[in-house]
Amino acid sequence: MVPVSDLLQQIEEETIQLHNDEGNLVLKAISLGKLFVALKCSVRPHRWLKELKKLDYQERDARRYLAIGSSWWHTAQTTASELLTSLPYDMHKLEALSRLDQAQLEELCRNRNLRSDSRGEIFSRVQAILGREDDTETAVSAPSVADIKKRIDGNVNRILEVLDTLPADATDEQRLEIFATLQKGLEEFEESLMAPANQQNLDLAGATTPALSETTVASAS
Repeated sequence: MVPVSDLLQQIEEETIQLHNDEGNLVLKAISLGKLFVALKCSVRPHRWLKELKKLDYQERDARRYLAIGSSWWHTAQTTASELLTSLPYDMHKLEALSRLDQAQLEELCRNRNLRSDSRGEIFSRVQAILGREDDTETAVSAPSVADIKKRIDGNVNRILEVLDTLPADATDEQRLEIFATLQKGLEEFEESLMAPANQQNLDLAGATTPALSETTVASAS
């Protein structure tokens, strides 16, 4: 039987190695983000989604890489690179953290363990930090729930108006392609709306989780 002290030492060593590997993955994610930025700048707008499909990437995943690749991280010097290797390898977390400048990120890293913090905790802290930078603008420009619902209703009406112009001889394949586009948009809408930080706000307000997936998509068709 292996002595407990040896097991503890091995666990510590493996944990350190795991953290080092995680830091390397963060740097690789930044490098990949730079490539996505270069790709989007190099292709025509109508080709962007087609190129992503070739790579087997979802648009929402590519957007996270774009956010990271267009942040100050891709030009980070040695000291900042050491900071970045301490971040968690989680694309949702990294996308949120990439919105902070270097000083803000350093302060957050000193006060929190970002690898163990949940996505919701990180989203909330990033929002709080950015909110402190411009409380006045946020208070003036932040839309209410009613405003958001009104905008959604307007967009739904515009979609229905566009569907009314669909040629009568449109094939089933074309109709399914349009439906797939709508379904993809609903999936991204659900992911954004039900992100941990937003879900926490809904829970505090006593709201119930909306069933956006199969039921909503089915009714939309």
